[in-house]
Amino acid sequence: MATHPTLSIYDRARRIRAWLLPAACPLCGESIAPERDFCDGCERALPMVYACCTRCAAALEQADTSALICGQCQQNPPAYTTVRAPFRYAGPIDRLILGAKYGARLDWVALLSRAMTRHIDGRANSVDAVVPVPLHRSRLRERGYNQSLELARPLAKQLGLPLMLGVERVRATPPQTSLSRADRRKNVRRAFAANGDFAGLRIAVVDDVLTSGATAEAMAQCLLKAGATSVEVWVAARA
Repeated sequence: MATHPTLSIYDRARRIRAWLLPAACPLCGESIAPERDFCDGCERALPMVYACCTRCAAALEQADTSALICGQCQQNPPAYTTVRAPFRYAGPIDRLILGAKYGARLDWVALLSRAMTRHIDGRANSVDAVVPVPLHRSRLRERGYNQSLELARPLAKQLGLPLMLGVERVRATPPQTSLSRADRRKNVRRAFAANGDFAGLRIAVVDDVLTSGATAEAMAQCLLKAGATSVEVWVAARA
């Protein structure tokens, strides 16, 4: 089980950036108070998750979704029990996620993690530990960091949960972006292997975006096979 470093890589980056530059909205550049993440206008424009499936967080048309599950989850229930996401993967939040994932904007990773923490706070008692989706070592060398780990680290700390790194990506799979739903599932099949002790634990898997759910499904199946009793999925955005 991993321990938390005193100061994470993006905490250091954020402090240096705050020392060098005045606080500004990451979406429009307008000056904001240091404790704010967005200006008032951009905050109102954020694509929040509202009416959604209680299992996978897919958008639903109905206004009352207190106990609704989408048709896809009714026909083929996923291995995970629920998805928690503060945002829809749409403008303008998609810019932040892409920058966090591919542009080394670790300050944006921190911002997204804070949004996830606020969204999940009060409901974290349903899990025992947090597990980030791992990158294959070749992708990690190329990118230099794992955005899922950098999202999970402060999230786990703020919610008072252990951060576990006991899952490895054993296959270097190609990016999912251009693949169909069926091909995405094939792409990540047997891509993960557990090397930690998850027996009897309720796990939250952390990632940046959930699209088809293929990666989340593969992670959930891996963890359940390793002895976890249940798996939730926590992401910054739901496509």
